[in-house]
Amino acid sequence: MRERPLRIWCAAGARISRAVGALVAAALPIWAHAHLLADGQATVNVQEGKAFVVVSLPVSWLGAVDDDRDGHLSMAELQVHRVRILKLLDHALLLENAGQVGPLRDVLLSPSAAHHRQDGAGTHLLVVGARVLSKPADEVLLRLNFAGPTQSLQITATRAGLRQVTSVQGPNARSSLFGPRAATP
Repeated sequence: MRERPLRIWCAAGARISRAVGALVAAALPIWAHAHLLADGQATVNVQEGKAFVVVSLPVSWLGAVDDDRDGHLSMAELQVHRVRILKLLDHALLLENAGQVGPLRDVLLSPSAAHHRQDGAGTHLLVVGARVLSKPADEVLLRLNFAGPTQSLQITATRAGLRQVTSVQGPNARSSLFGPRAATP
């Protein structure tokens, strides 16, 4: 009968659905209230062996994605350049833990809408993603490898009741979270 392949597919689909659901649930409050994550901000939340990252990156760090050169990324421009942006993020927004370096997974993208624009375009791109950590209790490094003008990025990280706020001067920077090199103000 056809029940066995259907069960396997349903089990795999359920795992994928739970992962995507958790990621969307973590990001939904930010999309609903985009002004809560200001431009140039990032959050890293380490829980259950994963790091969940939300970051608002300046459009100027993404290369030639602003086709009309108005300083904003529109939904149309995002759709045209989505694959290129995702490839860039695979090399330019990395997490390191226990000697293993890698990109975010299950990445969602959205322009950080400017309040004065009707088209939803923004000067920053909101990136939401997650990464499984080898040793979640160890130091986590956030690496930025972008080309573009230097701007600061403020990072708020949380793990097991601990909170750390740090700042990096990008676009090529590294921030130590919860480790011996971490600067906790």
